[in-house]
This record gives sequence, C-alpha cells and structure tokens, in this order.
Amino acid sequence: MSDTESDGSISDAYTGSQSSKPNGACANCKTLKIRCQWIVDEGICVKCKTTGADCVAQGRKKRRPAMSHEQLVKRSQAQDAHIQSLLSQLDGLKQFSEMRHFVDEAQAEAKALRATPNSLGETALGERPSTRKAISAGEPSAVDASATASFFLPYYTAIDFNNFKCPPILSCGLFGPAEVTALFRLYFDKFDLSFPLLDPVLHTPQYVLSKSSLLFTTILYVASREWTHRPKLHELARAHAAGSVKEAVKEGYKTIETCQALVLLSLFPAPHTSSVDSRASMFMGVAVRIAQDLRLDEQPPADLPERERLNRLRTWFQVVAADSSNSIQKGRPSMLNRNNFTALMSDVWYRCSPLNSPYDIYCSAYADLMLFVSNLWGPSGPMSLDLRGDRNVIDTILDYHQNVDDRVEMWKKRIIEHQRDPAITAHRHPKLTLFGHVLRLTVLGVGIQYSLKRMLFPDTNLLHLAVEAARHVLKYDIEYMYTKGFTRYAIEPQYLYVTYSAAFLINLLRPSLIQLLERSLRIDIFRQIRTLIELFTSSEVVMDRGHMPVVYAAFLQALLDQMTAGQDIADDPSAYPSTPTLGNSRALTHGVAADSHVSAGPAMDIQTLQGAEFTVGQFVTEVTTYRSAAYPAQDSSIWHGFPVDEGIW
Repeated sequence: MSDTESDGSISDAYTGSQSSKPNGACANCKTLKIRCQWIVDEGICVKCKTTGADCVAQGRKKRRPAMSHEQLVKRSQAQDAHIQSLLSQLDGLKQFSEMRHFVDEAQAEAKALRATPNSLGETALGERPSTRKAISAGEPSAVDASATASFFLPYYTAIDFNNFKCPPILSCGLFGPAEVTALFRLYFDKFDLSFPLLDPVLHTPQYVLSKSSLLFTTILYVASREWTHRPKLHELARAHAAGSVKEAVKEGYKTIETCQALVLLSLFPAPHTSSVDSRASMFMGVAVRIAQDLRLDEQPPADLPERERLNRLRTWFQVVAADSSNSIQKGRPSMLNRNNFTALMSDVWYRCSPLNSPYDIYCSAYADLMLFVSNLWGPSGPMSLDLRGDRNVIDTILDYHQNVDDRVEMWKKRIIEHQRDPAITAHRHPKLTLFGHVLRLTVLGVGIQYSLKRMLFPDTNLLHLAVEAARHVLKYDIEYMYTKGFTRYAIEPQYLYVTYSAAFLINLLRPSLIQLLERSLRIDIFRQIRTLIELFTSSEVVMDRGHMPVVYAAFLQALLDQMTAGQDIADDPSAYPSTPTLGNSRALTHGVAADSHVSAGPAMDIQTLQGAEFTVGQFVTEVTTYRSAAYPAQDSSIWHGFPVDEGIW
C-alpha cells in the first residue's frame, strides 16, 4: 500500500485486514467516546475485536482556509443589509397598521358627514347626494393617489410619472382634488398671514406636489386643523406628516421645500403630552442646517426664475427670524449671523423686484429685530461683557432697550415709505408694534432679574418701562389681534410671548410687591390678565383641546390664583374681564393710563423677591414644566375647568 493511501488526510476507509495504524480513532470508538487501542499485527482495535464489529477509520476532513479580511467585511455588510431590510419591513408593517387606524376613523367620519344633508340638500361635506363618491373600506389605494396627482400634474407637465413618488397622504382617497384645493386656499388665506413663508403664486398645489411630498403633506396638515368638523381627517394628516418627516430625515433630503416644511412644523407644532415629545426645536435645528447647506444666505443662482430666487431669500430671512426666536427663549445667541451679502440684502431684497410679496418687508424686519435682541447674549452683548458695578449693568440694559426701540421705529418708517397697500399696513403694523413691545420687555426683564439676584431694589425707570411694554403687548393682542380674528391662526411663539408678558405682570401682583404698584394699576393688570385668559379659552381662538392657547390659559390662571391669594383685588368690580367682540376692535392708544404709575418708594423687604422670575428663558422653563404635568388626558372631558371635547370647540 502506497503512502498516499495511508495518509490520514484523505477519506479512505480502513478495515481489519489493513495492518498499518490509521490516523485517528475508528468509527465505533468515536461513537462510544473511548480510546481506540490499535493492534498493529491484526489490523483492528481492541474494542472492535472484542465486540466483533468492523473496525473502520476515516481520515480527517480537510479544513477550509480562513476567510480574508475583505471576505469578512463583505459577509458582515450583507448581514447588516439583511437585518436592515427586515427591520424596514417591520417598521412598514407597524406604520401601515397605525395608518390603517387613522384611515378607518377618517373614512367613518366622512361617511357620517355624507349621511347628514342640510336644508339645501347638500351633505355636511358640501356635496349633492348624486355626486357622492363611495368610500372604499379596503386598503389605501395607489389609484386614488395617482388620480389626484394627475389632476394637479396633467400629462404635459414635465414629470416622469414612472419615477414620480406620489405622497402617501393621497392614497387614502380622503384628500381628493377638492379637499387639496380648499386646504391650500385656507392655508394662504389664514395661516400664511401669521408667518408668510411661502409665495401663494409660486406654491400652488401643482408646484408643491411636483417638488416635495413633505411640504405638500405639511400644508394639508396645518390647514386641516381649522376643519373642526373633521378632526379625524386632521389626525390622519398629522400621521402622514410624521411619516413624511421620518422619510425625509432618513433619506437625507436637502431641498428648500424640506427646509420650509420643517420650519412650518416647528411653528405649528403637533399636540404633545410632554416637553420631551415636542419636536419643534429639533425641526428648527434641522431646518437651519439645511438652509446653511443650501447656502441660502448667498447670491441665488442667476439661472433660477425670479420667483424662485426671491423664494430662497425669503426662506433664509424667515429661518433667521424663527431661529433667533428660539434663541431668545433659551437665553443664548442665534446660531445664524449676518454675512456681507445678507447684511446688504436686508434692506434691499424686499423691494428689488415687481414680484416681491408686500409682506417681504415685514419678513426682513422681524429677522433683523429678532437677531439683534438674541445678540443680547452674544459675545459682545451686555450679558457677556465684564461690566464693573451694578449701575453700569442697568445703564447698559437701558441703552440696549433704547436701541431696540429705535430699531423698531426705523422699520416702521421704512414700511411707511415702502408700503403702498393701506390694508396690509393696517394689518401688519399693529403686529410689528406688538412684537416690538415683546422684544423691549425681553431686554428689560433681564435687567430686572439682574437687580433681584443682586439683592437690589429694581430701578424705577426700568420697572416702569417693563410694565408699560407688557401691558401694551396684552392691549394689542386683546384689542386688535383677537378682534381681527388673527389670534386663532397665530404661530406658537406668538402665544408664548403674549403669555410671557402676562406672567411678567402676574409676578408683580405677589404680596411682597404690593407697595411697588398702585392699587389702580394692580386692578387694571388683574383685569387684563383675566380678559386674556377668557380670550385664550374662547371658541373663536381654540381649535381643539391640543391647541396651545388653552394650555397657556390654564398656566396663567394657576399663576394668577397663586399670586393673588388672600388679596381683595379680585372682588373689585373694575377687575372683571372685558373681552371685546370679533370685528369690533377699539382704537389703540399709546402709553399707560395717567393714574397708572409705578411707586418709587422701596417700602418692602427685598429678600421676599427671591423666587420671582422675570426673564423669558426662565418663563419658558416654568411653562414647559407646567405643560408637561398638566396637559389634558386623552379621555378627559374637563381640564382646569375648561371643556376639551372637540364638539364643544
């Protein structure tokens, strides 16, 4: 027998007739897991000889060579891709199950509305019975989505329908051409006035649908909240908006439409049960990053159409305004700063083209004012300077306040010179004045808080200016914004700043400050606060139980009860609220009443002021904490004495 035949690395079998000792144990000994003792002369092992079994031994199998590093990497990547595929399928199933729930509820709601005709023979959806379309109870259909998309994107539109991805919100069949058209019109008639980010001529349903599924869904989500007779449809739109955001972040869409959608979602946030669930700050941060990556603060490309060039500039200045507002709320400087181009265009771009919107000048004004006030906490601002002496700090705050006041007046003069439409001026001028007083109060609140922390009596001039600014904010919101119907469609920061102004005044009503304000002024403040609370809980303002005005109203009511406990100002007849009616605004006056003065005498213990917070940053912290603890439960019908049922609103 050759050496090859006796090699233990091959798989040849050895029998009892072979005399050479094989490499390894025989099959029987391996099975019994005992030592295989080979009898060389007889060609068999001891165990097999004893049992009379065939002694067969097989050679060892060849070992496979070790995998290279590249092969291991490829195998790991393949396994990761397979796992991600399975997870995506699982997420898709979960999302479909959740979306199916919202679709079913919205379809049932639409069926119920179609079944209740009015006196004109039309259904609650405004349809004739003969024109009703049967609602399918099946799964969301791509046919409905394609039909709606084809309505807005006809065959001659330069869209590749083979690769066109239709927004999932259209697949349920509940957002047809009529609903989409009505919601877009509602958005630009009501919501866009509070934050004119989009161009109604450019951002038609056709244009937005061809550009961005996220922005298209966001507009439907924001506008559908006003349809209080169809709350389930709004919940469906909100679910689709959340899904579109996930897809945009996952896929890394960096377009101007994505940036605009995220800004809108941060300013018209979805209801959330706690501050942890709020995504407004995250959306704003992503929008800022996209705006920077798209270089919206640079000269627009020359080959773009004129409206799209203006759209880029408008989006940048609105992003600056929104980000600066967030920075003010957190007591830090804005992440965005002016460069040479934006500093030059700030006073030019809103009048550089006949296609400019009449609201563009207000966009530039808000961005400039918000950015200027946020620099209060910047490297060269008063809060970062090493000022020696308490008097120097107060004087610096007063100087900064004067600069803010001068800047507001500067923009008012520019608007008067530029604006040719008196209707728009009558609408926007009071709102600019309101925000001017908010920014003044923000700066003055920092000075008052500094005085309290240093155990100093608040400067009389500082306190007088702060009280005047806070009262003007409430006056403009109650007597103009509410009566004109704008409060209902305001962005969330407006509610927050008005609530901050009210909370500032409530803090002055605490017993420890009773000698600081005259009684007539305290009663007038009490009346204004109660009027604001009544306004914030009225059906003319609140859309649903998740709307922020009702949350802020409950916060103000709790704070007012706490600060005025044991005082008799609530019993004074002149302290009763006096909410004006819609469409009946009173003439706005400037300055406080002649008998409303701040007392100058420090007849109080400054120690008792500890705990009173007057800065907007601390207020945001307190109201966020309160909101997390006091948000209405989903199954609650009464919350802090206010009804929260959709039907009541």
